[in-house]
Order: sequence, then structure tokens, then C-alpha cells
Amino acid sequence: MQTSFRFSVVVALAIASVALALDLGDRAPSLDGVTVWLNGDAVDPSRPSKGTRYVVELWATWCPPCRATAPHLAALHNEFKDRGVVIIGLTDDDEAKVRAFVESAKLPYRIAIDSKKATAGTWMKGVEGIPHAFVVDTNGVVAWSGHPMDGLREVLSDLLASVYDPARRKAREELQERLGAALQNQDLKGALKIADEILTAEPRRMDVHQLRIGLLAQLEDHEGAKAHQRKLLEIFDDSAKDLNDLAWALAAPSPLPVEMRDLEVAVLAARRAMELTDQKDPAVLDTWAMALHAVGLTEWALEVQERAMAIAKDDESRRMLSANRDYFLGAIRAKKIAAKAPAPAIAPKADPAPAPSGDP
Repeated sequence: MQTSFRFSVVVALAIASVALALDLGDRAPSLDGVTVWLNGDAVDPSRPSKGTRYVVELWATWCPPCRATAPHLAALHNEFKDRGVVIIGLTDDDEAKVRAFVESAKLPYRIAIDSKKATAGTWMKGVEGIPHAFVVDTNGVVAWSGHPMDGLREVLSDLLASVYDPARRKAREELQERLGAALQNQDLKGALKIADEILTAEPRRMDVHQLRIGLLAQLEDHEGAKAHQRKLLEIFDDSAKDLNDLAWALAAPSPLPVEMRDLEVAVLAARRAMELTDQKDPAVLDTWAMALHAVGLTEWALEVQERAMAIAKDDESRRMLSANRDYFLGAIRAKKIAAKAPAPAIAPKADPAPAPSGDP
């Protein structure tokens, strides 16, 4: 199961060229307008508290990547809650839906429900994609922003160890801006060069690896794109999430061209993700099932999917898993119909014309 992995340069451009209203070094906006808080009292990152750092994540219940990110934030909450880190999930979603999801997923961190949309012009202004997180340091200043799965834990660890380097982060943002400009100008070769610069400094940036593969596809270097997919098996050998994303992109129905799909990589990535999660993550089981179906093992895929549904922790996840189960059931029914159908008639090859006899 995966929803955010893309090889599209158009999508990558949208990500790379976003200009956030909040930049590094900006003062954190207030959360005074938020009136509904779950899992704790109201807090406000704009009022510095000695020794307290805040993570403010923008999310919504209708956003599948947000739901997938929630367990990661829950783990960060448990890891850092006694070290002065307060995590806040900020949403302007429907309160009833938020409460139902928080209860179903058993989220332990604070949830701020901005039903009056008081933060639309501050925290949420200019953010074109969610989930998106901001880290506010003890001085009330934004120290980091990005996808919650893109290095948030490392940033918090560095801040707590007093080794976080904002200048390095700023350099990273500048490279990202150059990348966005190259994409905007359709300079695909230039964008590929900048992507390689980023990966030299940060070799585990899966989003940039995704972009690189997309650029190679746009440049019609399909063999290069497939070779890079295989390289990701080594780079992310210890990351179940990244391997899961890779496998899903290659095995699941999507606009990804056939010439870009390496099912062997999909199976290897999904199998490794299964090993890393001890076969106990329903999203990884879902991806493994999709990979099995992609290589013709649909009956086995159905068994795996049933197991994924049995261990899913919330209703929304079960609904998504159920949709894929029904897809497999439909494939099995179609296979039976195809097996009973008469073989299509194949026109016999025409006899070769007789050689000239030489008679007049």
C-alpha cells in the first residue's frame, strides 16, 4: 500500500517549486485561534517555553499519506515526549471525522482542530501538499520544515544534541529551488544534474531518487531508469517504508509505463520489506500481495490480503485493503472465465506460392 510515490516530473515540479509562507528562521505563528484540542491542553509554539520544542504537522483525515504518517508521528511522540518535544497534529478537517480517526488509530500526540480555519493564513498558507511538518525550536523560531517522513527524527535528535546545522539545511533548500527552476524551464538534463548533486550530499533522499527516475523516463532512458530502481534495493536495504514504496510503484496499477516496470525489483523490494517488518505491517502485506498478483500468483495474493485486513488497526485502512482484496477476487473470477473460453481462431499461414515450372 502506498500513495505518494511518483515518477511524474509534473508532480515532482509541484513539490520542488513550492514557496512556503514559513521559512527557516521565521517566527512561529500563533495557535490562539484553535479552540478544540485532543490528547492534551492547548499549547502555542509562538510563545517560547524554555526547553520545549514543537513539531506542528498539517494533516487531514481524507489524506491517505497523512494517515500513513500518523504511526510514525506516534512513534516520535513516544520517543521524544520526555525530552521536551511536543507534537501537534494541526487540521481544519471535520471534527467528528478527526475524533473518529484519532480514536481508531489510537494517536497519543496532541491534535489541534481548527474548525474556524484561523490558521489558514499562517501555518497553512502556501503549503500545497500535506502532510507537512514544521519544527519550532526553543526560541520560537522555525528550524525545519518538510515531509514528516523526510528526516524529522534526525532533525529532532540533532537539535537535542545541539549539533543541528541550519546553514546546511538552508543550502539544501537552495538546491531544491534550483531544481524547481530547472523543472519549470523544462531543462530536464539540468534538473538531472542538480538531482545528482542533492543525492551526493543526501544519498537516502527517496523523493529525489523518485524524481531522478522520472527524469530518466522523460529523457527516454528507460534502461537507465530501471537500473536506478535496482540500485535503490541496496541504498534502502534497511528501510521497510522506502522499499515498500518502491515495490508498490512498480507492481500496483498506475500510469507508470510498462517499459519502466521491473517486476523482479518489485518482488525483491516487497519481500525485503516483509522481512524487515516481520510480516506484521498491513501496508507492507498489501504491497506484497500486489506484487504476487503482478507476477500471476493471485490466489496467494488473496491469502496475504486477508491477513493484512485481519491485523489492520483502523477502519479506513481496512476499507482500502478491502478494495484491493476485491480487485484480486475479480482477477480470479476473470481467470476462470478466460480458462473456459474457446481458444481464439488463428488464421493458418498461407501456403507458399509454387515455384515457376519454367513452362511457357
